[in-house]
Amino acid sequence: MTEIAPIERPSTSDRVAEEVRRLVWTGELGAGARLNQDDLAQRFGVSRIPVREALIALAHAGVISMTPHRGAFVEPLTAEAVGDLYDLYARIDAFAIAKAVEHKKPPWRRPGRYGVCADVVAVLNPEWTRKPELALDFRTRCNLLVECDIVDL
Repeated sequence: MTEIAPIERPSTSDRVAEEVRRLVWTGELGAGARLNQDDLAQRFGVSRIPVREALIALAHAGVISMTPHRGAFVEPLTAEAVGDLYDLYARIDAFAIAKAVEHKKPPWRRPGRYGVCADVVAVLNPEWTRKPELALDFRTRCNLLVECDIVDL
């Protein structure tokens, strides 16, 4: 009998950290924005303890800075950090595309580069076909990788 691993559930502080990170990356919380624990706790419907834990985790990750008796503030994104992030995306996406192509040989179902990317998305994760908002960003990056001759489909 195969052993079934328990399902991992993110803690409340992990979920708060994920949401604050999303707000920072989308620009809703801009560089220098003060992060008030009480306001965040009320916004997310949680107590201050998971918010405090989330802010500490985000400070360790360099997303925010915390200063005693002053509070927590969103760190500005540097050009180097953004460049590193997109370089990482390109490497991961290129690897994922190569693996998808390896597992699903041409001819592709849909013509054109966009169609190939859509097929790659479906191969990589069928869930993305049911949640188009998840696939769109990957499709866009996939097309950029093709257009920049990083990968050849």
